[in-house]
Amino acid sequence: MTILNEEEVRSRRDHNEYHIGYANTFQGDGAMVPHIIVETIVVYRPYPCVKLNVSNYITKYLTKSNENHLIKNYVLEPFEMLIQSVERTFIDKLFAIFDYHLAGKYNRYSRHLYDIHMIWSSGKLNMELMKSIVSDVIKDRQRYGTRNISCQPGAKPNEILKEIIERNVYKNDYNGVTSKFIYKMVEYL
Repeated sequence: MTILNEEEVRSRRDHNEYHIGYANTFQGDGAMVPHIIVETIVVYRPYPCVKLNVSNYITKYLTKSNENHLIKNYVLEPFEMLIQSVERTFIDKLFAIFDYHLAGKYNRYSRHLYDIHMIWSSGKLNMELMKSIVSDVIKDRQRYGTRNISCQPGAKPNEILKEIIERNVYKNDYNGVTSKFIYKMVEYL
């Protein structure tokens, strides 16, 4: 693996985007980015956090196949990690699609809609927790200015959401890009 955009990455930045090149096994159809994109952002306080077990597809497959010796031999056991709650992630993704819409940016951002749908459908959201943190999330996002248009005073997130739905602004990107790499097919209605 190699960093493809090393000249664009800077220390002491709030946000960085790393493009990681790797040897592709399959020929793409042009919808997929031919490298991995890793974004880091350090301006937002991650809260609330929960301890969860972290695993991977290989470990899950080996467990299902009763190949526990391979898990142990290759140190693939799940481990506990402190991560941001799904409720906070859900709220952040909602504001992300609002901000991209207000900025007129749709290319490759409909993936957030898929994530929102999957989180909502999971039944894992604690609505009371979401209600209790949303105003703090808005205040945090207001501190970091112009990128967070939908959180600025006077913004109307409910109206922005209605407009996104009524105008189907992410539909072309969803059908042309996101639908090509999602785990479970979900139609854009």
